[in-house]
Amino acid sequence: MTRIVECAAQLGRPAAGSWMESEFDFAAGDWFFERSANATLPACVFMEALLQPCGWLSSFMRDASAQTGDIFFRNLDGSQIWTDEVLPQTGTLRVRTELTSWSELGPMIITVFRVEARLAGKVIATMETSFGFFPGDAFENQAGLVPAAAEAEYFALPAAQSWQLRGSAAQALGAAGAALAGEPLLMLDRVTGWWPEAGAAQLGMLRAEKDVRAADWFFKAHFMQDPVQPGSLGIEALLQALQCAMRLRGVGAQWGAGARFEPVALGVPLTWKYRGQVVPANQLITTLVELVRIDEDPADAITVHARGSLWVDGKKIYDAPALAMRVRAGSAAPAGSGSVEKEFSLALTPWLHDHRPSFTAAVIPLTVMLDELAAAGAAGAGGAKLVELGAFVPARWLACAQAETLKLRLTAAQGSAGSTTTAQLAVWRAAKRAQLSRYDEVGATTLKWAAQYGTPPTALAALAAPLVPSPYESGETTHGPAFQVLRELRRSAAGASALLDAGAGSVPVGFIHPALLDGCTHAVPLSRLAEWFPLVGARWNGLPRGVQRVQFYGPTPVQGVVRCEIRPQAQAHGSAPPVIYVQFIVGAAVWCDLTLEFTLLDALPFAGAPFAARRAFVRREAYAPMRFSSTDGSQSTGSEEEMARYQWMPGQLETIFGLPAPLALPELTAAITAKEHVAHALRVHPAAVALNAAHTQATSAHFPLQAWPVSVRNTGGQVQVQAAGDAQWLPTSGANLFHGEFLDDLSLALRSNYVRHFRLAEPALLAALHGRPFVICSNHQTAVESMLLTDMFVRWSGLPMTTVTRTEHAASWMGRLTDFLWRQPGRSVAVNPQLLFARERPEAFLDLMAAYSAAQAATPHSLHLHVEGEQATSSRQRVQRMSAVVIDLALELQLPILPLRFSGGLPLQPLAEICSFPFDFGRQDYTVGRPLLPEELRSMPRPKAAELVVAAINAIDVEEQPLPGVPGRSAALAAFCAQHGATEIQAAVILALRTLAAPSASTRSILDFPAHGSAGVVAAPAELAWHREVAQWLWGADERSQREADEWKRTARM
Repeated sequence: MTRIVECAAQLGRPAAGSWMESEFDFAAGDWFFERSANATLPACVFMEALLQPCGWLSSFMRDASAQTGDIFFRNLDGSQIWTDEVLPQTGTLRVRTELTSWSELGPMIITVFRVEARLAGKVIATMETSFGFFPGDAFENQAGLVPAAAEAEYFALPAAQSWQLRGSAAQALGAAGAALAGEPLLMLDRVTGWWPEAGAAQLGMLRAEKDVRAADWFFKAHFMQDPVQPGSLGIEALLQALQCAMRLRGVGAQWGAGARFEPVALGVPLTWKYRGQVVPANQLITTLVELVRIDEDPADAITVHARGSLWVDGKKIYDAPALAMRVRAGSAAPAGSGSVEKEFSLALTPWLHDHRPSFTAAVIPLTVMLDELAAAGAAGAGGAKLVELGAFVPARWLACAQAETLKLRLTAAQGSAGSTTTAQLAVWRAAKRAQLSRYDEVGATTLKWAAQYGTPPTALAALAAPLVPSPYESGETTHGPAFQVLRELRRSAAGASALLDAGAGSVPVGFIHPALLDGCTHAVPLSRLAEWFPLVGARWNGLPRGVQRVQFYGPTPVQGVVRCEIRPQAQAHGSAPPVIYVQFIVGAAVWCDLTLEFTLLDALPFAGAPFAARRAFVRREAYAPMRFSSTDGSQSTGSEEEMARYQWMPGQLETIFGLPAPLALPELTAAITAKEHVAHALRVHPAAVALNAAHTQATSAHFPLQAWPVSVRNTGGQVQVQAAGDAQWLPTSGANLFHGEFLDDLSLALRSNYVRHFRLAEPALLAALHGRPFVICSNHQTAVESMLLTDMFVRWSGLPMTTVTRTEHAASWMGRLTDFLWRQPGRSVAVNPQLLFARERPEAFLDLMAAYSAAQAATPHSLHLHVEGEQATSSRQRVQRMSAVVIDLALELQLPILPLRFSGGLPLQPLAEICSFPFDFGRQDYTVGRPLLPEELRSMPRPKAAELVVAAINAIDVEEQPLPGVPGRSAALAAFCAQHGATEIQAAVILALRTLAAPSASTRSILDFPAHGSAGVVAAPAELAWHREVAQWLWGADERSQREADEWKRTARM
């Protein structure tokens, strides 16, 4: 083992199902490749890589607190199937070890494991094995294993001939043949018996020996303070004994010295049982193998099956009932190979921007990997034609972050016409500790070379299928312009027929034209695989996993139309990967055909979503009702297990949800669930929701003045999120219209009671304009919205704002409130919130615009206009017209125009009179639309520009239904008016102030005014008179108050 990379086990607490993953790094120059005699990883080294993690995990989980004496760890038995040789290369073997059983029998513990080994993402071996912890006295007088009669006979039977295997005295084992391992891997000293017709199958019996030497290299390393020969070396000795028997029998002699042994017979089970040990005090190891079957495999291989046993000082201690060895013609790895390094990044290879399989991370395509492998092999192929690429399944996605450079190393053996060579792809892994940085293997394949291209298969006929709209325009495929080679697509349940343009795109043609090959996937219904594969559920999407084989029948096309025929292959069962067969046809002849596998990806959150909506959501361009968590309306629930399935590639979820990458799964699940809980309530993209570090408060750039408290709990991998209270208005700094304790309370009370949201539709665009004044053009629903908009806009923008209003309004309740704000002794703004004009004088509006223009030089401030001047009586009422004078003003001062729409304050059916407060004393939304810049408006006639602004106001997406307010507010207000003789304006303000959780002393004194009068008002001396005047206005039940309330409604309808 080189390192532990994952561990799902608890220290000192054994439990079935606990697992770990470890890695074993190796390099082409490691000693065991050279000494193995066949240039592959030896069986004993491979076994140790699978067995040692079992020992680590056993020790990690064992509770040693009650241990009183020494305890020893031994392998007991096992079964292994190894399918792929490991050739000399720099790579990493990844081993997953899972505990399946843990039994404690007094001082002894028996553990059972399931082991899986992967190389470059491919499973190349599985093993089931058991171990035991034993006290020292368990090894005293071990009985060993009972030998079979034939074993006992041939163990003792004298032989007519023996062969020395070591040193200068070594003797040839018959004719020239495959070589045995060299020192220090040679585990036999001599063959002491060969009976060619012995055994039940009469195929031969062989006996070999090795002297035990206390100085043997393995005793020093296995184990510390417990020297014992590794069981894997005992299996190695039995395999070498079988190799000797094959040599003496002449198996593979027809290939002479060009033959080689596999490390074991690949793909054939190997089983063993140990009931004893070899320690330095022993004298002699004896091995017996009995040949039981010989299989003539393909023309270049022969497999011999045997059973074996290992004895120490006359006692049988190992039994190998299933032992097999294969001899082959030719070497495993050609002598010559070369490596080349290449770098990929969004700067160096900009076409990567256009390959984002989920619209998120840029990823090196599978076909580009194949092209690089082919090019690396071609460099040493002497002009031979590449006619076939073998199976290639990369171990992982090669995703490239914005500022990242991926460094690849491509290693390919030298080849020539008629040869099949190997090629490997590895990626550089930079570690925090430089000494741990290394190349990790991503995948390997074979390259078949020929002097001439072969005869192509018969071209498939085009399908008579319906024409499909461009998948690039619809969003069905994720490929950008650099990869857009598809020109026409017809598709049905039987497959697809497509026309590809070999000259399109900007990806280098390279050796095998990766963009053209990738083009076949653009025709596959990857988001609806069930159309082709009925056994695949609707929730599953597909992405290319690897190729089974690629064949070439001619030179790579670089221009012109290439017909592409794609046919889905039937699945044997639902868990089998979907597979397609593809032909690329140039003219009438097949240039290339391939078989492509897909990996299934859980896409439940996207199920049923239109392609365009899905694309916009994943790109964070628009809100969509897609959820990665679930909800019952009040609580959102996210599952760590499900989030892991939705994380198709590194950083995908972090990108979609605007989170830093990488995040641990619990934190990722909590963040996504909380973001979605708030985002769906607000109808914004979850990436636009930000969480504080403790995940107790959510904010959004769309709602810059508000925050939402949340409660987040994680129980056993299930995250539950609920609201932890009502939306909160955030405190702001700087000058504002409502200045001082009481006015700050008044602002908060009015906003909390009569405003639901102050919303920015395009916060990023507005952020770029921060610090500039605007001309705000809006519709008109209620009286109070003008003053509250001024307050909130100033808090958000940091600049003063004034609203154009009629001179008649000065005598209304809004005029009185504005006067109070302007006369407040501690006022911090320099611009009056109302800009009055006389409606009866048409030229007055022009004068007003001129006055505003002049005032900009002294104090930059925004201007707000209800563009039609009159209040609406129904939420369905749209803005119809706007004076082009406003356009002239904006262009003269170089001011952006902000369309703004008030909503929620009116019912659908028209009212008989206008509203001072939202209908039924509910709430309103204030939504700021996309800014219209001067340069955009200047390019069109002024009337057209005015029409554009009107259309922009009406196009802002809002809810037209009236928004509810504080429950029971209308009834409470009516009761208050009846009790105090107050106007609805006074009642609306006082009832709002009463909802404050922590009003200031000044506010409390004004609310207590009926009981204590002016003497009870609390304020700073300089502000006392002003506060008393406000209190008297709020509580005064006189004719003036009623007249002011009526005046607004009268003048607003003029």
